Amino acid sequence: MEVQRSEGGPRTIRKHLEVYVGNIPTAITEIEILQLFAGFEAQNVRKFVAGVKCFAFVDVGSERNVQLAVSQLNSTLYQGRKLRVNTADPDFSDKRRSADKDTPKTQATPTGAGNFVRMEKAAQASDSSAASLAPDPRKPSKDQSAPLSGVTVREDRRRFVYAVPTEMRGCTLVHVLRDCFRELVWLQSITELCGEVGLLLTETHPQTPFFWAIHLSEGAHADMLRLFTALAEEEEESRQPFLTKNDVYRGKRCLAELIQTEGEEGAWNRAWVQDVVGMFAVVFFVDFGTTATIPVMSLRALEDEAFWKIPPLAQPFMLEQDILSPRKLIRAVIKGNVTGSCVSEPHIRRLALSPQQD
Repeated sequence: MEVQRSEGGPRTIRKHLEVYVGNIPTAITEIEILQLFAGFEAQNVRKFVAGVKCFAFVDVGSERNVQLAVSQLNSTLYQGRKLRVNTADPDFSDKRRSADKDTPKTQATPTGAGNFVRMEKAAQASDSSAASLAPDPRKPSKDQSAPLSGVTVREDRRRFVYAVPTEMRGCTLVHVLRDCFRELVWLQSITELCGEVGLLLTETHPQTPFFWAIHLSEGAHADMLRLFTALAEEEEESRQPFLTKNDVYRGKRCLAELIQTEGEEGAWNRAWVQDVVGMFAVVFFVDFGTTATIPVMSLRALEDEAFWKIPPLAQPFMLEQDILSPRKLIRAVIKGNVTGSCVSEPHIRRLALSPQQD
């Protein structure tokens, strides 16, 4: 069978720093693969297509990133496919297996305030950026029921382990808050949300339990009105200059145009640069939990501290029992009871839907 190599100039191949990723769509681009591995400092991609099969080797820069990428991405779902992620260098795999025999098991991660200290230390140590790819819906399984009220799908969740989306992880949000808002208070404050709530969906990860939403409260309404009014005035006056290529780098806070649904007019919103790939930037919209790939030259400056005094509007949630429907949902209002936190990420609140939406 003929194997086709993706186009591109000669590249230095460092097998011991590469990750193999298989079972990916043949139509996937190298930029999308870099986005998938951006949280592990991906640098280069070698993509191969053999008939209907597609795989790639991704250089992640260090043996530590190789180990992290394999442990966090292997067997996760991407566009309905279960990824096969492994080390590309057999010698490195043998060394890891040998070392693991003498490595004691780590204890379960504690919840509570101590976890935020751990998350900040992890962010400082790894300096990992999130790339985020809201996964596309996978094909419904045979025993899966139809979506109920367009919100949730019930299925036997024991069959799947849902990886926390990269942009929801504490170590990523520490970077966002430090770079954009210069403080981490918000990360602790959102863990205090509990009881009956109404939520406005801003971003969903189809057929997983995870989503972003704005808690509909008087305070949130005031913050939205103040922020969006100020941003609209800036847009109308065109006071913020466009950035040059040299001005855009990982960790940069800026203005970017967000288009949430196809065909609608975009709006300028606060954003954080997760990564830069060639002439494109992967940006995270801090008030929506949405990630997008945008031309670098279309980003605008937003350094006035007044725009960053308002904390992020949306926060991460997960459904307690169900998973989200195959279609992406935004601007829908759901109601339920916040019952606690995700075990591994205490800032992600667990939501039990109200009976009428169950």
